[in-house]
Amino acid sequence: MPARITVLLVLAVAALPFAARTQQTGPGGIMKALQLSRIGGRWAIGPVQLWWLDLESLDDRRKSFTSRTDFLKEREKLYDSFPACLSHSTHG
Repeated sequence: MPARITVLLVLAVAALPFAARTQQTGPGGIMKALQLSRIGGRWAIGPVQLWWLDLESLDDRRKSFTSRTDFLKEREKLYDSFPACLSHSTHG
């Protein structure tokens, strides 16, 4: 029987000290809090939130790697892909 998943979306203007938190809510139940971003006038899971979800997924799959080195290489690639804003000069 598949586990029941409850998703709690958190709409927040200020940055939260976490990107995603997972909590067991009881036998077979999981609660996940997500931070949404306003992109193009719509609420969506933004690139930073997706990155944190990818990191959580990688950590969950840690034991499936054939070696610690393979896991660390994958984690380093993920760290290198962290979304960053383009710098724009405000002084001309």
